[in-house]
Amino acid sequence: MYMKIDKRFEWLISIFLLFLIGCSSARFSSQHLDFALKEDEKDLRKEIVIEALKQRGVRYLYGGSSPSGFDCSGFVQYVYKKFGIDLPRTVKAMEKEGKWVKRDDFIAGDLVIFHNPRHVGIYAGKGKFVHASSSRGVVLDRLDKEYYRKRFVGGKNIISDLFF
Repeated sequence: MYMKIDKRFEWLISIFLLFLIGCSSARFSSQHLDFALKEDEKDLRKEIVIEALKQRGVRYLYGGSSPSGFDCSGFVQYVYKKFGIDLPRTVKAMEKEGKWVKRDDFIAGDLVIFHNPRHVGIYAGKGKFVHASSSRGVVLDRLDKEYYRKRFVGGKNIISDLFF
């Protein structure tokens, strides 16, 4: 289901999402002392998650890569592209980008990868990720849900390489 939001309220939603993310315990930096993120990277990661959350409710469309309908990789590609980051179109190709990250080291904005079937989403923090579900459209889900836990492969840090 695609909801059209009145432009007058778009700024209000953005402020609410910023408040929600800013007040949560979502990690926008690594817990490892030897890997401190720069403020620019933290800001970019927050903006990516906020943009991903703005797309909630957009319907699933096989091959879709726009707010009129997304598949999983089209959704991730669209969100990252809004910030000038070009990602390949398929999950398999996305797996070749960036650096693999263990689940305990996820930072909001990282990609989360699943197999059987191949699937990708954007880590939002606090064990949750935003993705285009084939049955529910763009949604926020928990990584520890049985379906995703069984299919989870790992995460990819695409963003940090941009800041070195």
